[in-house]
Amino acid sequence: MHDLNLVYQEARWWLPMVSIGTIIWKTKNALTVYADRLLQNHLSHIQTAVMNTEVETKRTNSLLEDNTGKLEMLQNTVSDHNEKQMQVWATVANTLAVLEDRTHRTPKVRAAHAKKH
Repeated sequence: MHDLNLVYQEARWWLPMVSIGTIIWKTKNALTVYADRLLQNHLSHIQTAVMNTEVETKRTNSLLEDNTGKLEMLQNTVSDHNEKQMQVWATVANTLAVLEDRTHRTPKVRAAHAKKH
């Protein structure tokens, strides 16, 4: 009977300790799985956003590279247009100067011509 009492006393002390240890171990595992899922879910959104941003950044860079040549061409075209426009306005100014000079030189001829009609 003494041996059974000793076994009972030991079991009374060790069973709660083993139960508490098992509960702590299972809780730790459950928390680890939960934290891992939580981080995976959170990080998966970040990873998807980063991948989308990478794709959009590459697309934007390619568009900017494509447009660089177009911008240079546009600048050259605007420059050519401005030069041609300056030539046209210089011709217009010369023509106006000639007309003004002619009108100031011959006012008597005009008046005489106006009197004939």
